[in-house]
Amino acid sequence: MRTHLIRKGMTLYKADFTDGETLIHVTLFNTKFLAEKLRMYQDYLLLGKVERNFTTVQMSAPKIEPLTARRIHPIYTQTGSLNANLIAKAVDYALAHMAPLPDTLSPALREKIRSGRPGHSRAQHSLSVQCKSAGSGPAPADF
Repeated sequence: MRTHLIRKGMTLYKADFTDGETLIHVTLFNTKFLAEKLRMYQDYLLLGKVERNFTTVQMSAPKIEPLTARRIHPIYTQTGSLNANLIAKAVDYALAHMAPLPDTLSPALREKIRSGRPGHSRAQHSLSVQCKSAGSGPAPADF
């Protein structure tokens, strides 16, 4: 994690994440608590707008969660007092209290999904993002 003091009261934290193929430059604004929680070699889910130019991929102020937090993430903009967190909580509650749904995929389609498409790595199908570092060990050093 790289720290940049812009002015009093404004600190930027920068880290690089990868899914094994693409390097994503992430900037966090004034979120020391989040920057200190990130650990190398852990899987994270980054939620936010991805910006691309000719040579780099970056995200500014994404929501970062451990990949173990499996849930549906709404991407809707706020409407009145109904925000994304409230929608996520309602969906979580509904899924936890509903009856199991029957499996509708055919065995052939399920096997095709499990095996992946020829010529594509499994990392391309994954939502996980890992902290990348030139260093070693799980300490929160340079990302």
